[in-house]
Amino acid sequence: MTTETNMNEQPEVEICFGPECGERGGYKLAEDLATAGIETSIGDCRNQCPNACLAFVNNKMVVKATVERVQAKIKELQASS
Repeated sequence: MTTETNMNEQPEVEICFGPECGERGGYKLAEDLATAGIETSIGDCRNQCPNACLAFVNNKMVVKATVERVQAKIKELQASS
């Protein structure tokens, strides 16, 4: 698996669905990202509860994740590839 992405690739986006992240917006974030055209996968708890809800974009952590923060991380990774 690669951690780089280019402008034409959909990055791997994982959303934590652990107890804390799920309760603090993980499920809603996954729905909102899907609405924005970003596919996500279900993530396991990473013991980062103070940072909930947690997302990973190509294995790069996004704390207190929102659609905007995830989109910004995607753009950042695309720009650096």
